[in-house]
Amino acid sequence: MSVNNIKKSLISLVIKEINNGNWDKLTIDYMSKKLQTPSKKILEVCTSKHNLLDLWSEDINQEMLKNISKDELKEVSIKERLLELMLCRFDALSNRKKETNAFVKLSKLNIKESKNSIFRVYKAMELICNYAGINIKGPKGLLKLKGLVVIWIIVFMDWQKHGMDNEDILLSKLDKNLSYAEKFKNTFIN
Repeated sequence: MSVNNIKKSLISLVIKEINNGNWDKLTIDYMSKKLQTPSKKILEVCTSKHNLLDLWSEDINQEMLKNISKDELKEVSIKERLLELMLCRFDALSNRKKETNAFVKLSKLNIKESKNSIFRVYKAMELICNYAGINIKGPKGLLKLKGLVVIWIIVFMDWQKHGMDNEDILLSKLDKNLSYAEKFKNTFIN
């Protein structure tokens, strides 16, 4: 089995086990037995169940960026860049609804995984800021980054609650929250 196939199988297994309430059972040995794949092969893909979720998040980031051109982004405002990049990330997540819902379920049940999920959002937002041309260095940059993480989480929770297919509501919520962030920036961060 190829590394990519093992990764897909592992993610499917993780989703199944999360939905069955078996997150705590997921060790390398357990995954190896369930997939009938040697532990050594599993370790070529991930070192732990947490690492596997990190890899999944990185895949979402890559999918988000696959149709984005930095040159085209330079032609629009920073707010429009952020909006476009965030919408692309939401598209990537909606293409994997079952996985996304399982990982949200896990985050709600497990404080440690909730913290890890926020860290994954933080890493994704760093990437979005990089592509949008937003400087996130220094105290002002960190404030911008954390503000965008909060915006993302608020919109994500609303999006997940009201259905992952309604792009009009998603666009409206993102636009509204990014407008608030723009006003905040213009008022407090000069």
